[in-house]
Amino acid sequence: LFDTSTATQSLTANEENIKRRIRELLEERSELQRNKKMDEQRNNSLREQLERANREAHTAEIERAALHRREKLHLVFVDKVRRA
Repeated sequence: LFDTSTATQSLTANEENIKRRIRELLEERSELQRNKKMDEQRNNSLREQLERANREAHTAEIERAALHRREKLHLVFVDKVRRA
């Protein structure tokens, strides 16, 4: 004989397991989405920091080159004054 009560209990238990697993997967997906968003924000922040550092390095290089040119001009001027 087929016990419908046992079959019904088994189906109900399986259904509850499936619902629980779906809840777990949805929670996991939500957590992964939050982590992805945080990672994207960190990446954007690091990208901005890198761009700022590159701009500062470029500015420093321009200033160094200008200082080097001024030093050369000063040496040329001093040399001309000595010869005069």
